[in-house]
Amino acid sequence: MTRQVGPGLAKPEFLYGHQARSENEVRVSGFHRGPQRIGCNKAAYKTATHSVESNARNPGANGDVHIKEMFDRAHPSPVARQVRLVGIKRSSAYYAPSLVSAADLALMRRIDELHLEHPFAGARMLMRLLKREGIVVGRKHVGTLMRKMGIEALYRKPNLSRKHLAHKIWPYLLRDRKIERSNQVFALDTTYVPMAQGFVYPTAVIDWASRRVLAYRVAITMEAKHAVAALEEAFTKYGLPEIVNTD
Repeated sequence: MTRQVGPGLAKPEFLYGHQARSENEVRVSGFHRGPQRIGCNKAAYKTATHSVESNARNPGANGDVHIKEMFDRAHPSPVARQVRLVGIKRSSAYYAPSLVSAADLALMRRIDELHLEHPFAGARMLMRLLKREGIVVGRKHVGTLMRKMGIEALYRKPNLSRKHLAHKIWPYLLRDRKIERSNQVFALDTTYVPMAQGFVYPTAVIDWASRRVLAYRVAITMEAKHAVAALEEAFTKYGLPEIVNTD
């Protein structure tokens, strides 16, 4: 037997306190036998399995299904067996994301300031600049923090003018277009502001003709939902434009 949890997501009955008679019985009623066995359509089954797999790779990333809530630690079956029957890695049941230390946050802030002053500086140059200030840190750690912040050295790279044959070139809709009235073109952009601890990410929707901010969001994560919410608010208040331009 299975129970539905959320949109088409089925869990084996043993996770709710009923011991399955055999492993095969759980496999028939779980994720291993396809959508017909769990009583949902193919789209719902695909959504359910994708949610479990994505949560196994990144626990807690999906608010709808938390991977640790799938297991009953008070059940006679050990967690190792429960994980095996559901079909995910054992480490996913125990993983707890680690917080960024205060020292790394301070270091990231200084790296970001140096990156704004010297955008061409890579991990090695930033390491030497930090060393001049009395901050001793290794090149690899600087590179790790740069990747975490999503910044890299800006310099001229080879073959930038070569186009990939498989990449479609999309037309630039604003080329040679005169923007003369409101609601003709909306612009959407996101930037980041360093704070005492971490960063905040403002997202704004602007009307190009009037330069008016139509809607905005301020968040602590760079997620698409914040930009979508700002766009939907602008559409609701001011109507649909002809073009929405983003970087």
